[in-house]
Amino acid sequence: MKKVLIIDDDQFILKVYQKKFETEGLVVEVAADGPSALAALRTSVPALMLLDLMLPGMNGVELLGHIRTLPACAEIPVIVFSHSFDEKLIEAARAAGAIQCLNKNSVSPNRLLEIVRAALAAPSAAPQPMAPAALPPSSQGSRDEARALLARDAAGIETRLNTQLQAFAGSAVGSQRVATLLPLRTSFERLARDADLASLPRLVLLSRAIVLMLEDLHEHPDEITSISFRTLARAVEVVPTLFLARPGPDAEPPTLTLITHTQRGVAPLLAEALRQAGQPAVAFREAQAALSFIEENPVELLVVELDLAQPGGGDFVRRCQSVPGRAHVPAVLLSNQPPAGTAVPNFLLAHQVLNYPFTAGEVVVSAILRLVKRA
Repeated sequence: MKKVLIIDDDQFILKVYQKKFETEGLVVEVAADGPSALAALRTSVPALMLLDLMLPGMNGVELLGHIRTLPACAEIPVIVFSHSFDEKLIEAARAAGAIQCLNKNSVSPNRLLEIVRAALAAPSAAPQPMAPAALPPSSQGSRDEARALLARDAAGIETRLNTQLQAFAGSAVGSQRVATLLPLRTSFERLARDADLASLPRLVLLSRAIVLMLEDLHEHPDEITSISFRTLARAVEVVPTLFLARPGPDAEPPTLTLITHTQRGVAPLLAEALRQAGQPAVAFREAQAALSFIEENPVELLVVELDLAQPGGGDFVRRCQSVPGRAHVPAVLLSNQPPAGTAVPNFLLAHQVLNYPFTAGEVVVSAILRLVKRA
């Protein structure tokens, strides 16, 4: 029998639907909050989850971000079942991977059971174990050849990227500036493909993030600022250092980025943008919950609101770095103020600060730059 995990802090809802589903032949496990749900998932993986968005501590979108980072949980179908009318929260849930978003007031128990059964019967409903990536012996020559070609063309690629970047920086506002984004995007799309063939995961990650940022700027040219140019310039400067493979296994283990921002919807949006680029991320609104998470999970990068309160952004970074094994975790700090209004303590100068206005794409590229440059 297939198992369904229901995550809801309403005990009445849990009892009603647990009894209904078990009567219909399903195995049901329940959880009243995020930590209980994560503990249940670490023990066994269900075939489907029903998720309320309005949970204590972390909301449903934040929890869904955590769930997608757990082994064998990346593809579990999740149906949001909530009283929430917050459209931004619902859209964030869809972006995080919810297959449907239902309102509790408009769906009867019988109708919900039909929806659950249909989702369980879909081909994608049965999670498949993720086998570790392996390089077939026959592709060894292709990989080495691709690396050799990239190494040979590295100087030319760097020159082309810099030329295209300068064309973007020197263009006038309007259609001309938008047009200069296209050659850059084409170059990074090709670089991502070539780096993938050459098994250079850091270069793939950065290139894909830049492509997504350029696509976003192309669709929203009014968001192009000096931050856009500086972010791309830092990325182009790093690219040549990523042409050579690191010693050891070609497939590096995935890292985890922790995002903490108190404004509703910001952290989940940034986490989903990072995941679209191929970088696992989790999101928190509450600093204390984020601190508890980093104590038990291998976080290797922080994206933190500098203007946090209790603790402030700087104190939050300090407390994260006091966790054993996290002493040198880097951070990207997001300030809600323009540069002239931002006071950065000296101990934070080793980290990067992005001042308002910035886009999600610029945050993602800045974060990934910190990851690919780490020793």
